[in-house]
Amino acid sequence: MLGTELRTHRQNKGLTQAELASILDYVDKDGIANPSMIARMENGHAPINKRQEFALLYVFNHLKQRLNGLGDKHGGTDNR
Repeated sequence: MLGTELRTHRQNKGLTQAELASILDYVDKDGIANPSMIARMENGHAPINKRQEFALLYVFNHLKQRLNGLGDKHGGTDNR
């Protein structure tokens, strides 16, 4: 999966980078979602390995609708 594909899938599901980071458990020591890894993958600065790709595809294939309010509790809203 390329970073551009990740961004497209995420946006099609209506997720912010922070929400996806929270779902994938990319959080800081305080449990707050850290969207920087998602941004790095989307921008091609961090490769997406097979384990990450599998997890991402699982999330995108099983997510029925936007997780309302998740961004408010886990690192704000990032609507990129």
